[in-house]
Amino acid sequence: MDIYRIIDETGKVLWVSVIVFCLAFAFRGDSELFCQDTTLINFSLKDQFNNHYSNKNFEGNIVILVGSDHEGSEYNETWSLAIYDSLKEIGLEDSVKFLPVADLRGVPFFLKGFVRSKFPSDYSKWILMDWSGKFARSYDFSPDASNIILFDRKGNLIYHMTVTNLDRKRLKKFMGKLLALPDFPQKGA
Repeated sequence: MDIYRIIDETGKVLWVSVIVFCLAFAFRGDSELFCQDTTLINFSLKDQFNNHYSNKNFEGNIVILVGSDHEGSEYNETWSLAIYDSLKEIGLEDSVKFLPVADLRGVPFFLKGFVRSKFPSDYSKWILMDWSGKFARSYDFSPDASNIILFDRKGNLIYHMTVTNLDRKRLKKFMGKLLALPDFPQKGA
């Protein structure tokens, strides 16, 4: 057995794998693929009603970001309501701010009006229209799922989970993370 021949063959396989991996991401265009922000990003976006929101609207609050692409949007309302109802059960539903975000990168400019018209017409169901995918890239959204991200009052990312169908164990885990925040109000306080 020639050890140098094995190393040479292994080296070639490894080198080819590295090149293929790099080329796959070079053509994909995701330069921030491995970079996940750890704080609430600076943003300035509009919802489907053309109302403007920025990170300033959420400063000093516990924030629950709920974001997805089109395929994952079917899970957003279920999870948002489950979290809200869990907070309501203990009288703390007003202790957080929800930040709903639609990842709309890739939608052609001439379809933006049409896409916007497909969002809820109820003003209480506003959703930020993220046409550039800033949130999805910053927090590495998983496609075809709802991405739920918890931020503390200082804007620090505390917990990120990717979900589909409602799972009571995962909901309980999320609520545990939320209720364990040092600055989260306690029931009756």
